[in-house]
Amino acid sequence: MSDVYGQSDAVAVEIAAALNNASPTFCLAVTAERKFARKLDLSDISTIGNPVTIEVIPGDDLADLTGLDQIYDDTYGCHVVIMQNVVDETNGGLSESQAALLLRLRSEIVEFLCSHSLSCPNAVHPFSGARVMACRHGKEGIYNLLKLEENNVFYSDLITTYKAVGLRRRK
Repeated sequence: MSDVYGQSDAVAVEIAAALNNASPTFCLAVTAERKFARKLDLSDISTIGNPVTIEVIPGDDLADLTGLDQIYDDTYGCHVVIMQNVVDETNGGLSESQAALLLRLRSEIVEFLCSHSLSCPNAVHPFSGARVMACRHGKEGIYNLLKLEENNVFYSDLITTYKAVGLRRRK
């Protein structure tokens, strides 16, 4: 496998590494991994007492051609998907306290990502100093209520957009 990644893929790899390194500082331990597709089999998602599953999926690019001299000013997006099965093994049903901790974890991850810059030395066009310029949730909202109600699975899609400071390349 190559050690050079596409721009958004390089960002996803770096986000996953940063989240894994920061795991001890969060309210819940996490295991982040760059993926190209979300897990569809809910039985593969972590359970209470295990590190929270985080998938970092490259995508949501906003690369635009701007200006008369055809200079690209790239931004790179990723989905940071937070998932955990929140079945209360003692009492059955949904663990309200774990769902609350997962919402707190989501907020901690937003704060962490927004306060740290990324360097992507293994990108096709290497860059450093990438900062979050936008952070929003997926179409489900802060978390997917239907998955929580029907499957006791907490699922939150956090979409981040990074801008590499000073990255310019000619067409």
